[in-house]
Amino acid sequence: MARHDDLTLNQILSDPMILLLARADGWSTAEFREEMIWASQELKREPGDLDATVTRASLRNDRPIGAACCAI
Repeated sequence: MARHDDLTLNQILSDPMILLLARADGWSTAEFREEMIWASQELKREPGDLDATVTRASLRNDRPIGAACCAI
């Protein structure tokens, strides 16, 4: 059985393919970096804190982003 480890934040922010896909989706490198750092910090929150809906304005378009919802 293959073992799959998650990428570190530094690996995500330095991976050329990930950055290329982010750019294709309209993200600048700075916007993508800020969003990934924010998401990383949200994932480090205490489990009880994740029950609360956390929203913030996206740097790109001022639309609220739900931190507790990642499924599409």
